[in-house]
Amino acid sequence: MSKRIKHVPAPRPEEGGTDFARIVFFSDAVFAIAITLLALEIKVPVLAPERLHADLPLAILGLLPQILIYAQTFVLIGIYWQSHHRMFRAIIRYDQTLLWLNTLYLLCVAFIPVPSATLEHYSNQPSAIAFYSLCLALTSVVSLIMWGYATRRHRLVTADLAVSSIQYIFRRGGVTITVALLAGAAAYVHIALAFGLWLLFLLAVVPFGRLYNRLLNGSHMK
Repeated sequence: MSKRIKHVPAPRPEEGGTDFARIVFFSDAVFAIAITLLALEIKVPVLAPERLHADLPLAILGLLPQILIYAQTFVLIGIYWQSHHRMFRAIIRYDQTLLWLNTLYLLCVAFIPVPSATLEHYSNQPSAIAFYSLCLALTSVVSLIMWGYATRRHRLVTADLAVSSIQYIFRRGGVTITVALLAGAAAYVHIALAFGLWLLFLLAVVPFGRLYNRLLNGSHMK
């Protein structure tokens, strides 16, 4: 006599609450640590006391390329944080898959200080720019995979989330990936061209943000 096998239903996504808030708090902490570590790579110049007055101004000026790369990466991590914040304003449930995807995304974010430090020390090397750009592109790819999983058939997001709001994050992530890949390739043509692409991207962030706010006001994502 055969035994009847009981069907075990798949676990349902958990709704908000304290556990969900812990995901957001943990994510914010990783962003805060990553963005703080950037400044630690800028080393204060060590000068001989007898040459301090004469050499310090030039030494500080020599830090300018590192400071600019620090500022650029700081803003880029800030953009990733804003994107994560937007996603988790819409995500109201979570499951094990989302937890792992978010962990993978945070792994990428926490690693960004490494390519940033590499670029600060070797800003005139195309491979350093390519490494930096590739890491940023990969971070955006993981972000979009997580967003795609959460929004597929409104799996983990609010039922009334506008399609335009969903597509906006995909488009903005796509732009970031495109700029990163183009900058990485452009570095082998001319270093200034690669940095110029990143600068244009950062200047375009503001109008993209305004577009999102218009979409947000037209949806029920609050």
